[in-house]
Amino acid sequence: MNSDFKSHTIKDIDYLIWGLFASLLLTDTINGYFFNNNIYLPISQTYKIILLLLIYLRTFSWKESSIINCIQLLYVSFLITYLAINDLNINETINTLFKYLTIIITFNYVSKQLKNRTTPTFSIYKHIIFINLIVIILNVFIGLLGFGYYSYGEDETGIGFKGFFNAANEVSGLILVIYPFTLFYFAIKYGYKSKQYILIALILFSSAVLMGTKTSMIAVLITLVCLPYLQVKKTKNSAKKLLKNLTFLFISICFISLIIYYIIDDIGLLDRWIYFWDKHDGNIISFLLSGRDDFWEFKKQIYLNANSIELLFGFGCWGKGIEVDFLDALFNFGIIGFIIIYSSYAYLVINSYRLTKNNDYPYSKIVFFTNILILCSSSISGHILFSGMINNFIAIINSIAYYRISDWNNKNNDN
Repeated sequence: MNSDFKSHTIKDIDYLIWGLFASLLLTDTINGYFFNNNIYLPISQTYKIILLLLIYLRTFSWKESSIINCIQLLYVSFLITYLAINDLNINETINTLFKYLTIIITFNYVSKQLKNRTTPTFSIYKHIIFINLIVIILNVFIGLLGFGYYSYGEDETGIGFKGFFNAANEVSGLILVIYPFTLFYFAIKYGYKSKQYILIALILFSSAVLMGTKTSMIAVLITLVCLPYLQVKKTKNSAKKLLKNLTFLFISICFISLIIYYIIDDIGLLDRWIYFWDKHDGNIISFLLSGRDDFWEFKKQIYLNANSIELLFGFGCWGKGIEVDFLDALFNFGIIGFIIIYSSYAYLVINSYRLTKNNDYPYSKIVFFTNILILCSSSISGHILFSGMINNFIAIINSIAYYRISDWNNKNNDN
């Protein structure tokens, strides 16, 4: 009786967590609507705190979680003590840290479900991703109807569309994480030449361009170019097939580049890029960083004049961030925090790469590819690894690397 009750309770918690996952971006949309109308309600933060607590509750008794939870608890406790002693910003620093730790906590929960394969978990998380994908697309496209907000600027001078989301750079990060998986899924299920794949590719590409950020457009373009080669198998006709693909690729890039040029010129984005190019005197690094190197120059002087304790444990979050993830991690959390954060993410990257060696894990290739995109993007921009909007999706996508074909080949609901 007790075991049955416990089993039902666990299932109820899982269903609740899955439901909260599915509504993540809808909640962010509602929160963004109020925020942009100067109504400051902590809807999204409260929602995500509840979700995180439920995941903690669900995984608390797991042996795999005990070591991870202990390390996190010890580090957070030490960091709070350090910040308090040095009169540094505790709330913002811990909030920023937990935006990253959520990736590890959620990954621990989702990956075990996919490893155990006791329920049609892949199908559940696939639908969670697609539901949130629809929310992203709707937010971008309603901008064409005059609803929502611009990615840059206001009123008639605004450029790009972000819908009711608050932060355009975080939506770019969402595109970076969710779009590659979606394209890969449609390619596996229907084929690269199918109407379904071409249609979803056009929708995703159009939404990325309308979003108007460099990150979103470059991420989708790179994905569309690289995706066919993630499934290449060595055959007798590999050389001929490669030549044919390269020819098609060249023609596609020329055609897509022409479309991009006319769209970004029409929505005013080209003028914005030319302005920033001239502003940075043609410096490609400053242009790509959107002036973030100036933020680093300011904080670099503080960092270089710091004592050994500050170098080790950081300065906490204060003022305007550098908005380059690895530099923010180094400045805010010090060398110790930087090592903890990036070594744990390195585990996810290495793990996804290791699984690519086994053809039984088809999604590991797109997961590894996405991880590389995330690391590259977070090296020139911020709010990727430290984003409250993106963190759960990074965890879910990394967990999907454990989806194993041989365990589900007779389960149609997971195809």
